[in-house]
Amino acid sequence: MAVFALLVSLSVVVVTGLLSAGEEGPSGPLAAVFGMDLAEAHELSFRVLQGLVVLHLIGVAVTSLASRDNLVLAMITGGKRRPKNDPAIDAQPASGAALLAAVLLSGAAALALMTMPHPIGGDSGGESTQIERGEIDQDDERD
Repeated sequence: MAVFALLVSLSVVVVTGLLSAGEEGPSGPLAAVFGMDLAEAHELSFRVLQGLVVLHLIGVAVTSLASRDNLVLAMITGGKRRPKNDPAIDAQPASGAALLAAVLLSGAAALALMTMPHPIGGDSGGESTQIERGEIDQDDERD
């Protein structure tokens, strides 16, 4: 259940980040497309994610100490000692095709997001963006 909460929280952070219109920092690539500003929700969801990560780490440490089992090593290697009288069946590794599909899909999504035009002014910090942020006076530009 805790891992599910971490995954949901991470998903919320990603989605709100994509839809955040930053006032001082960069904007999410989908903020202008959908006309939404979820910067405050993004900040709040990130703080929730940080709290869940801390609770998860505390839980792993307490459980590792209580069970005298190295859970961190099990998370990294995917293997864990099991008592001999445990009737559980070993999990089967995922297929290479599933891994390839996941890598290609996430790469395509990242490429699509990176090639989108900048949400303000269509560039990455040029003159029109500076005018919109009020860094350059529009009257000075006309002289």
